Amino acid sequence: MKEYSKYRLIPDLLTRPATSGMAGPIAVFADWRAHCADLFQRWNTPVERAIAGGFESTDTGFAFAFGYQAAQQQMAPGHIDQRPASFCVTEAGGNSPSAIQTRLTRITPEQALLQGEKTFITNADQAELLLVAASTGEATTGPDGKFRNPLAVVVVPAQSPGVSITPLPALPFAPSIHHGVARFEQVPVTASQWLPGDGYSDYVKPFRTVEDIHVSAALLGFLLRIARAHRWPTASIEALLALIALHQWLAALPPKDSSTHLILAGARQQMEDWLQANRPHWDLCPPEMAQAWQRDSALLKVAGKARAQRTQTAWNALQGAS
Repeated sequence: MKEYSKYRLIPDLLTRPATSGMAGPIAVFADWRAHCADLFQRWNTPVERAIAGGFESTDTGFAFAFGYQAAQQQMAPGHIDQRPASFCVTEAGGNSPSAIQTRLTRITPEQALLQGEKTFITNADQAELLLVAASTGEATTGPDGKFRNPLAVVVVPAQSPGVSITPLPALPFAPSIHHGVARFEQVPVTASQWLPGDGYSDYVKPFRTVEDIHVSAALLGFLLRIARAHRWPTASIEALLALIALHQWLAALPPKDSSTHLILAGARQQMEDWLQANRPHWDLCPPEMAQAWQRDSALLKVAGKARAQRTQTAWNALQGAS
């Protein structure tokens, strides 16, 4: 039986060499892809892979990529392995169910054709697997009389006939994170590629929570290497270890539960407090490293309004049930 690794992670991170300066084991995406396979073999859970991958990363972009990969493994276990993957949801009209125009058209009970375009795909040019949210075309009306656009999520190899990826310009922060547009032209999809459950409630909606947990975990692993390598105060490292342990536990909680959202909000605030308190310690690092973090930390503010709304919705749900 594979050794249970939950309690090996932090001791491993405390004894693993912490390379100083900008040098690190992962400096290009070829290294990142190789480490995806290695982490999949070394660690049992996606969150452990996220943290360990972040520790090995040279910058926030590669750390983010490990967290993003781990989030997809957590969301679709058994379907996403060590092969790099991208979740394809956003379209020209947004990412709500009503905005999804990409269509799965059934040809037989065992086969469908995928047609459409996704406008903002993270790591699209690195992906070997694409998780694609698409309308099944089986429109329904809910109890409130409103239109419903049922979604499914299918796993499509990026090299499938009819799939094309067009790179987008780099963002002003974390430039090592690539984005692209994905087009699907009558791509054959079999029943085995269709993920079980409802595409929106089981995958699209909870993914933000799953992604937030795993990306934060990866960034904490990245920060631990920096703090160890550049001899930040031991109290700072101890607080960082506590945050890492908290995210390990958070990843095991149901991502749809209101209580999970509230704990995640608290963990996020603690992480922000730690970052603020430890800003002076970047002076212990090379100037280019501190400048890169100052630029790339804007990543932490992405989707801030959505997180705030998620937290408020969680409080409303709990107060309504009391």
